[in-house]
Amino acid sequence: MATVSPHPHTSFKDAFHPAQQFQLPSRIPQELVDSIISYFHNNPDGLRNLAVVSRSWLVSARHHIFCSTNINPAHVDSLFKMSDAVRPFVERLKVEQPAGALDRPEAHGALSVGRLVEAVALFPRLKSLLLATAELSSAALVPAAVPASLPTKLELLEISSFRIAGDSFTPVIQLIGLFDTITTLRLAGIHHGDDSSTSGDAHPSGVNGSSSRRKTAVKSLCFKKNTTDTAKFVEDLLAVVNLEQLERLEIGSAKPLWPQYSRIVNAAAPSVKELVVLLHDDDMSEARARKPPVDDEVEDGGEGAEPEVPSEAADDAAEADEPIDLSQCDSLEHIVLSYISFQDPTIANIFDTFRMLATLPHTTNVNKVTFRQSYLIQDETSFYESFKGAMSQWHAVGETLRRLDALQNRGGKIVFSFEQFLGAGFSFPPAEALIKEAVGAQENEGCRVDIVYHFLSMSELMKVLSQQVALRPTTFI
Repeated sequence: MATVSPHPHTSFKDAFHPAQQFQLPSRIPQELVDSIISYFHNNPDGLRNLAVVSRSWLVSARHHIFCSTNINPAHVDSLFKMSDAVRPFVERLKVEQPAGALDRPEAHGALSVGRLVEAVALFPRLKSLLLATAELSSAALVPAAVPASLPTKLELLEISSFRIAGDSFTPVIQLIGLFDTITTLRLAGIHHGDDSSTSGDAHPSGVNGSSSRRKTAVKSLCFKKNTTDTAKFVEDLLAVVNLEQLERLEIGSAKPLWPQYSRIVNAAAPSVKELVVLLHDDDMSEARARKPPVDDEVEDGGEGAEPEVPSEAADDAAEADEPIDLSQCDSLEHIVLSYISFQDPTIANIFDTFRMLATLPHTTNVNKVTFRQSYLIQDETSFYESFKGAMSQWHAVGETLRRLDALQNRGGKIVFSFEQFLGAGFSFPPAEALIKEAVGAQENEGCRVDIVYHFLSMSELMKVLSQQVALRPTTFI
């Protein structure tokens, strides 16, 4: 039987007193406190309760409470009232209008970029800045004296579904130029108005007009659905960012914007390793809507005569028909062609975009090509017929891929990833056989064709459509 040896200065009777038996250590290691509180990272009420236990618990709880903060643009001034003790905990700041606010001008006011910069400077440890579904005023641009406390580096700067109350992208360009390094820069759905009375400098050169400032280094860039004055937007963007170390590039596929996407690709060509091209239904619809109609009969020339087109318009049309240029992408290793459709996973428009693969030099380092197709389809027969009806196009894609040395001879991989919405879930070997016949290298075992299926739930579907990732729970102000 085990015996109990009391402390030399503790009586045998006191050793078994309840208070002596169950007394906790006077100080719990901070690492253990942090670990305990981290389990409540998505429980705001629980975090607030833990924050009042002790000073050591308060610090860890504040980190999770204020790490991610959301604010309405109309309430940006409230950030200046935030306690100095709390500001160092803010790492992610999202400025976002309530849903539908942009359609109700009386419900919001344009955000001053100068005031935004002053607000960002309040948070010395800020890592991510997101501006979404808001309006930015171009009447007051970046202040001449940038706050010294403004962070010089960001892990993420995302500007999406954004409107600028002016006739240029100057506020956005200058905001980007404030930072020395942005690991991931996402620009999606940005457009400006045409109110020249509130516009700033239409031709920015760096921040505050300084052309000598070093460009902002970017490692990952997403540029899509920016359809207002895109050529000027790209020109101004390339003037302020340094893409020499860019590793990942994500672009859209609307055909009228192909020349602008080519400019971005060429600027990043020496270093980019992964290229993601988003072929979504709305991009295709936009391309069809902008394509000029061609009449079967011309009044003066009769049937079959070529319509008279101004030479400038003809040149623009010819340039827009050139596929996105990948000829300079020597460092490229992985291409992802992502397509979301609620109809047919292989409609003809996607093959028009696939023509970019033919611009790759055969010596490219590309050793993986992924066709990621998300669609709504109900049965195996429709799945099979959709590929059977497009076999000639898929054979052409296969011929293009078979000329890429690294893909065919260095253990390359071609992946078809099918993401299905609302279906019962199935795999269909006959369709797989058609795919492998079209794009596979029958006499070369160096290249493998993989086919994977992912059946999406409704929640996963919404994430795919919104392309949003929940980083942390947020504190709303």
